[in-house]
Amino acid sequence: MRTAKEGFVATGHEYRPIRAPRGTRLTCKGWHQEAALRMLMNNLDEEVAERPQDLIVYGGTGKAARNWECYHALVEALKGLEMIMYGQMTAGSWIYIGTQGILQGTYETFAAAAQKHFGGDLAGRLVVSGGMGGMGGAQPLAATMNGAAFLGIEVDVEKIKRRIRSGYCDICVNSLDEALRILKNAVRQKQAVSVGLVGNCAELIPELARRGVVPDVLTDQTSAHDPLNGYVPAGLSVKEATELRAKSPEDYLKRSYESIARHVTGMLELQKLGAATFDYGNNIRTMAFEYGGVKNAYNFSGFVPAYLRPLFCEGRGPFRWVALSGEPDDVYRTDDLVLELFPENVILSRWIRLARKHVKFQGLPARICWLGYG
Repeated sequence: MRTAKEGFVATGHEYRPIRAPRGTRLTCKGWHQEAALRMLMNNLDEEVAERPQDLIVYGGTGKAARNWECYHALVEALKGLEMIMYGQMTAGSWIYIGTQGILQGTYETFAAAAQKHFGGDLAGRLVVSGGMGGMGGAQPLAATMNGAAFLGIEVDVEKIKRRIRSGYCDICVNSLDEALRILKNAVRQKQAVSVGLVGNCAELIPELARRGVVPDVLTDQTSAHDPLNGYVPAGLSVKEATELRAKSPEDYLKRSYESIARHVTGMLELQKLGAATFDYGNNIRTMAFEYGGVKNAYNFSGFVPAYLRPLFCEGRGPFRWVALSGEPDDVYRTDDLVLELFPENVILSRWIRLARKHVKFQGLPARICWLGYG
């Protein structure tokens, strides 16, 4: 049994927190292998993973390893084999760095939306979205880093509280009226403020349309891609949803599809009223179209063709790096280098300065930013 100091203890049904080694002492045959080992362990650090005790890093039910026996086997293999790895997905290649990785892509998306619709600035603008889990939890800070007032609707109050603890969200409220009071004042004064509202998008998005409260930017990051184990139907608390999943998955799915249809219909109504509306890659349009009978679900675009594809066409994309030393100053030095090398890139420079100020490292110190090839 390994000690907690060495990184982890998790055998049988016993779980103890995992933490990657720091410093310059190698536990593998070289730094390529050591990097893979440390990143595997870092992905399951309690500061990084959503449910480390279940090996779940982020995104619903995807795991860093099939089970704890497989995890131990991976660690031992990395210590003994002379190999490196490459993967296109961050969790798959153990290079997930916590919410910062998602935050930067969301920041770029909102910045691109600001450039396309509002002359490059979201100050005095309202951004509305749903979902504040491992992926959606980046939205509040990404919006305020672009100067916006942000409303995030989340059925699970604990997820909002987690984002507040991490500094990604400012305020948690239980009333739409209270949320709108705060946000209308923020829009009027061009203040960057984020509000997490405990509630269900299937109820609150149509209510915004009914009231004529039209956001400048509207999207969604609920777990609509997983209507059984992710999305929570209207009228159910998190506890009630968990119970219904186990008791009657067929009824749960039926209610999920109905709620997704209401949710997307509300988004379409707000789009008609003038909101810049887009799907954020959670398959909500397809679910509404195929299972909810919303025939015009594709009337709003996905975020990639709307905002990111033009950046990809320029050869721009995300780069990330991690200080395996565990020393924050190593990352701060790279921040300085980015600012020195690309002073003309306003969006990049703003990201580096604000990330250094607002983004708390989770696990090993890391940084991500979008750069161009060539």
